[in-house]
Amino acid sequence: EYKINSYARPHMRAFHLAWTSFLIAFIAWFSFAPLGPAIKKTLGLKRSDLLWGNIASVLSTVFARFAVGPIMDHIGPRKGQAFLLMFAAIPTWFAGLIQGVVGLCIVRGLIGIVGATFVGCQFWCTLMFEKEIAGTMNAIAGGWGNLGGGLTQAIMVGIYAMNTSSPSCDAECGWRNAFFIPAFALMFISVLVYTLGDDCPQGKYVPPVDTSSTRGEKKASAVDVAKNWNVWVLVLQYAVCFGMELHVNNTIALYYFDRFDLSITTAGLIASLFGLMNLFARAWGGMI
Repeated sequence: EYKINSYARPHMRAFHLAWTSFLIAFIAWFSFAPLGPAIKKTLGLKRSDLLWGNIASVLSTVFARFAVGPIMDHIGPRKGQAFLLMFAAIPTWFAGLIQGVVGLCIVRGLIGIVGATFVGCQFWCTLMFEKEIAGTMNAIAGGWGNLGGGLTQAIMVGIYAMNTSSPSCDAECGWRNAFFIPAFALMFISVLVYTLGDDCPQGKYVPPVDTSSTRGEKKASAVDVAKNWNVWVLVLQYAVCFGMELHVNNTIALYYFDRFDLSITTAGLIASLFGLMNLFARAWGGMI
């Protein structure tokens, strides 16, 4: 049984910290997307330059997720999640210093590492809840975290509009100073995760002890996992569906801006509707 409106320790508090931290991570991860038109114009970039930034953002996430999994097996989800959030806050804070496509790719690649918080989000919920409801809780936490892909489209253009409403702040000033808020949010939620959360119902995380040798069994390895064809079926499914979601999140605002001649604010608000569907869509999958 779970109570969404409860923040009781340890289960529900960990659940809310898991999805909230992933939500903030998603907002920072895709914070560049709705500001793409302004960044492209002020830096004199080509559309392909922005796409290279998108690729760097997603590619770093892929490698980070592979690396973070084994690390969290040893230190637990709470510390791993807090570290990823605090690490990503640094390049997000300095994102406004970008001067060209190289800087764009480097910064987006560094920020993209925060996409690995998905691993912590799902691992945390799996540790906290019994298998009978683990699917539901993982789906809700993952879906509400992915909601950040829609919220960031609206939040970042809102910050941009607020900045440019000042007579002394032009379009370049508007986007360069827009990243301080998501950077601060990353630092804030990182501290909350580290100080308020529990790794598991027992409190402190204890790495699992391998007993395969005492039972005369072969120790499982990543190679064994890779040899399982069912794993690759799931990889393909996830690559297709989530890969498409990431592509849309990264490009939809720029597409609306160019194709329909909309303002940055209007394009971002319309683009947010796609990501906002995660409020219910992903949760349904887990419940089913």
